[in-house]
Amino acid sequence: MTTLHGKITVAELRADEDLFDELVDQTGVTARSVTIELNRHDDETALEEIYDYVPGALRNLKVVDARDDDDLKDEISEFANLDRAEIDEILEEAHGSKYIHTVIDFPWPQPEDDRADDSEEMTATEDSVSRSDRLLSPTGNGLLTVLLVSASPESQTRLRVDSEFRRIIERIRGSRYRDRLRLVQLQAACFDDLRTALMEYEPHILHFSGHGESNGSLVFEQRFDGSNVVSKKSFLRLLKALAGNLRLVVLNACHSQIIAAEIPPTIDLAMGVANSITDSAAIDFAVAFYEALAFNKSVQTAFDAATAGLDEDEVELPQLFSSNDDERKRLRPLMSI
Repeated sequence: MTTLHGKITVAELRADEDLFDELVDQTGVTARSVTIELNRHDDETALEEIYDYVPGALRNLKVVDARDDDDLKDEISEFANLDRAEIDEILEEAHGSKYIHTVIDFPWPQPEDDRADDSEEMTATEDSVSRSDRLLSPTGNGLLTVLLVSASPESQTRLRVDSEFRRIIERIRGSRYRDRLRLVQLQAACFDDLRTALMEYEPHILHFSGHGESNGSLVFEQRFDGSNVVSKKSFLRLLKALAGNLRLVVLNACHSQIIAAEIPPTIDLAMGVANSITDSAAIDFAVAFYEALAFNKSVQTAFDAATAGLDEDEVELPQLFSSNDDERKRLRPLMSI
């Protein structure tokens, strides 16, 4: 069993050379990159707040690599805490070119002392959310599909999008209608990744977390390195072409109000930020908003509940936009219970 687990702090990693080396192996990046990343955080920051956990041996494998390899599927089953039948189903339904860690959630190992205490709680929650958290398949089964897209290129100020998505999932797990939502995560996204995901998963909600520029552009990852600034016009054209099931677009990025204001009536509802918003405020807003949706509150109620937790003296509040001819869509829940 690996000694590396999510509760380990930055201070512990700096003090233990073996743990540091193991982290380098698990992340698949250079020791220098790990050092730079750790230096961005306080000593008490836990590892699970910085990195998503993907076992090093599985990081670069694709779905097609595992479909006919029983040993590899056994390894995936062990790391993901899923039985073989569920692994087989996930791999069969996922596109073969996708990386395994994009279709299966690998939870961070816990310290040995915590595992027994948490076992009952994990059993109570995993059964109801395992499909919505782990199985990424097209909609069509009555679930409300939320596509969570993030981009935080190395050339830009780092955003804690991994922490944002993890906290959203945790809140939804405690909600009344958690089994009615399916969450699809698309991290380190290029613009063409977004295009593919909109076609493949046909989401009802598109959530983008990343950087925005004062002219309304959004910053995506570049395919090989760096960043790709996507103009407002290009982004709106994509939404118009692939609106599909989309009923709400949430742009959790600075200056995104410029785009959000122009999304309706192509898509019923949209949210954006006028100028700048702190990373922590953006995360708090998103977590509260999706928790309310998972309790089947209307979009307007969820929006009001989320903005209530923000300090207007410190941050500019996000704005909710809808078609002028049908404000009632704000007042309806997105789920049919």
